[in-house]
Amino acid sequence: MKLLFHIAPLLGEAAPEDLMRLAEEVADAQLNDALCAAYRALNDRELVQKSVAAGCMTFRDWILCREEPQDPIVLLEQWSAVGHPYHPTHKTRRGMSPGEVLSCCPEFRPRVQVRLAAVRKERLQGESLPEGPAKERWLDHYFPAAAEARRAELTAQRYDPEDYAALPLYPWQAEHAIPARFARSLAEGDLVLLAAPQIPADPLVSVRTLAAATGSEAPHLKLSLGVRLTSVERTISPRSCEMGPRISRLLQDLIKRDEVLSRTLDILQEEVGLYFTSAHAREAEESKHLAAILRGNPARLCGDGGIVVPGTALAAASPVSGAPFLLELGEDDALTDPAEARAHFADYATAFLRPLLTLYLRYGIALEPHLQNSLVQCDSSGRILRCVFRDFGGIRIHEPSLRAAGLALKVHPDRLTVVDDRRSVRGKLTAHGLHRHVGFLISRICGYLQVSEAPYWSDVAEIAEAVFDDLRGDVD
Repeated sequence: MKLLFHIAPLLGEAAPEDLMRLAEEVADAQLNDALCAAYRALNDRELVQKSVAAGCMTFRDWILCREEPQDPIVLLEQWSAVGHPYHPTHKTRRGMSPGEVLSCCPEFRPRVQVRLAAVRKERLQGESLPEGPAKERWLDHYFPAAAEARRAELTAQRYDPEDYAALPLYPWQAEHAIPARFARSLAEGDLVLLAAPQIPADPLVSVRTLAAATGSEAPHLKLSLGVRLTSVERTISPRSCEMGPRISRLLQDLIKRDEVLSRTLDILQEEVGLYFTSAHAREAEESKHLAAILRGNPARLCGDGGIVVPGTALAAASPVSGAPFLLELGEDDALTDPAEARAHFADYATAFLRPLLTLYLRYGIALEPHLQNSLVQCDSSGRILRCVFRDFGGIRIHEPSLRAAGLALKVHPDRLTVVDDRRSVRGKLTAHGLHRHVGFLISRICGYLQVSEAPYWSDVAEIAEAVFDDLRGDVD
């Protein structure tokens, strides 16, 4: 804090209250980072002991052969929840007490209980995939036991269950944000907070996305959370709720029709988007605080003993070897032989960049492929098959390119996602794909092996140029 105020005169027109908020966020991040580091050290020792007891030489081998019931995707997400690679407030949890951080955040491997709200059907807005459950029926489709409990509690409170649909709530949000922000709707019965029906779930690396602990067919739940994480209050806009399923359908259609994408790309579809619209203007402005997106479960992609690895895990240091986990996914020589490590990275970079560049150059679509939004599908030996991407709230689409490809997309009035300026689309791809994903992996690998980054960037350039050559004639 003293440093910030010492350099304040050099920051132009930085307001004192902004500097104070930043100082408080940095302090909060440091506290939470210390808690995370202490727990992580204990957890890594436990993982090493389990790997040794199972006779596994690498963490990858233990992940593939272990007999524990926990979903390996959840295990890897929680283990790799070490924070943003560059952001100074990567562990800020403004609004949560230390006890709530321990009981809600993925670093500490908690099990949380997703709460449910009953929403009068005419007040529920959103979108769903045509082949999936309607937005009013998602609970019956995926969580029938919770749906029955919902009906019973509404009946006991003298409400007709057929008048209401369900909306999932992050437990912290249900306790701290909803009662104050939607007091009038609660008093009038347009919104009812339920106690009995709850869905057990495990928080994933983004904190507010949860994996329901009811099997691989259950969707992941992305929920509004009125807490400042990485300097942003993590709510869900009505635009994201409506555009998520529409973009999912567009991308799925492209994967089916484009030969390159069908071999190299998969997505976790946003199956249902939901948000509450109050009858009262002031509350209606708060819809982003009472919203949710149901996303496909990556466990559905696993077959024949394969795994899906989150991008955050690729950069994290293995508790067994100390190497970035991406190297453990390769041949054993990649852990010690710089040439093998570089070749394995090049294989991954090819799998990562080919679909992203094809999407951008052919169709004007830039995903937001930082490590948290990216996953890689591997077979039972750890061989990379294809990359998988999720979370479409921050992507950018160049509408003229989309039209030139003969495609159309119904656009929300808030047109943040669909733009006419190609530079902003390209910037999304380069900032998140090259800088925060590829660049960070290169720095982690080269730091571990103590080698120069330059040859790795040369490989990235060659991979990109190979994609350009393949698309020459299709693209201006």
